[in-house]
Amino acid sequence: MGAPTTGRALVGVSACLLGEEVRHDGGHKRDGFISGPLTRAVELRPVCPEVDIGLGVPREPIELARRGDDLRLVASESGTDLTAAMRSYAEAKVQELDAAGICGYVLKSRSPSCGLGSVPIDDTETGDGLFAAALSGLCELLPLVEETGLVDDDAREVFLQRVLAYRRLRDLFDGEWTIDNLIGHHTRQELLLMAQSPELHSELGRLVAAGGGDPAEVEDSYRRLTMEAFRKKAGPARHADALSHMQGYLQDRVQEAEYRELERKIGLFCDGDCSLSRVLDDFRLLVKKHSVDYLAAQVYLDPQPFELLYPTPPLLNDNQGNSPDAAQG
Repeated sequence: MGAPTTGRALVGVSACLLGEEVRHDGGHKRDGFISGPLTRAVELRPVCPEVDIGLGVPREPIELARRGDDLRLVASESGTDLTAAMRSYAEAKVQELDAAGICGYVLKSRSPSCGLGSVPIDDTETGDGLFAAALSGLCELLPLVEETGLVDDDAREVFLQRVLAYRRLRDLFDGEWTIDNLIGHHTRQELLLMAQSPELHSELGRLVAAGGGDPAEVEDSYRRLTMEAFRKKAGPARHADALSHMQGYLQDRVQEAEYRELERKIGLFCDGDCSLSRVLDDFRLLVKKHSVDYLAAQVYLDPQPFELLYPTPPLLNDNQGNSPDAAQG
C-alpha cells in the first residue's frame, strides 16, 4: 500500500467556475459555492482545456457537430476542426491529473470541452464535451458533476462524500497493498458504510472476509461497491441505526448519565431537533475520554461533508432550552 495522501482531496474544476477570465468572450462563470465552501473543503485544480490547446482569450466560439458517425469539435464561424488537438490534449491531461491523485471533478455545463451530458450537438441532441468524455472514459469511477448539479445542500454533500470515499480508495490501492491493508481499511469504514448502505456494507464485508482471489478483481469489486454505496445521501433512519450501533460500544465504558444523554441526542436527531454533527461531537468527546480504539479509528467520526462545507450550521431549539444545530441528516 502506498503512503497515505496528505492534505485535502484534490478536485479538478473548470477554471471559469473559479472566476478565471478564460471564456471565449473574455469573461468567467464564477460560482459562489465552488469558489467558497468547496474551496475550503478540498484542493481545487483549475483547468481550461480550450486555453490549454492554444485558443486565445477572447476567441471564436466552438461547438460540437456530427460529421457522419463521428463527433467533431469545430470553430463556429471558421469551421476549423479542433477535434484531434482536443482529444490528444484531453487524454494526456487526464492521465496527468490521475497521476497527481485527483479525486473528483466539477465541470462547466454546456461547454463543448467540459460539459457532461449537457452540450448541444447540432441543436438536435446533447452529449459530453470532449474533455469530459476523456475524464469519464479514462477514470470510470471518478466523481464527476457539473456546477448545475451542485445547487442544493444534499447534492453538495453527496458529491463531497463521494470525493472523500474515492480519496480513501486511492490511499489504499494506489501502490502495493495486502489483504491486511484491505481489512484495516474496511474496518475503519464500517460505521460509515452501515449508514450509507447496510446492504453494500454487508456485501463489502463478505468480499473482504473471502480474502484471497485475484488481487486485481478484489480491488475492482471493492472500488465499485464502495463508490456505489456513496451514490446517495444517507437518511436519518440509517444514521440512527449506525449511531445506536456505535453507542453499544460505549455501554460498558461510560457513565449511565452519559449513555442516557447519547440516547436522548439520538432521539432528538431522529425527530429533526438536533443535528448529526452535534450527536457526532458528543460521540467524539466520549470516545476520546474513554479511549475506545475501534471507534476512534472510525471514518464516521472524521469531519463529515456538511461539517467541512458548513462548519457553523444554523441552530434550532432542541426542546430543552438549548440550541443545537439544525438537523443535517
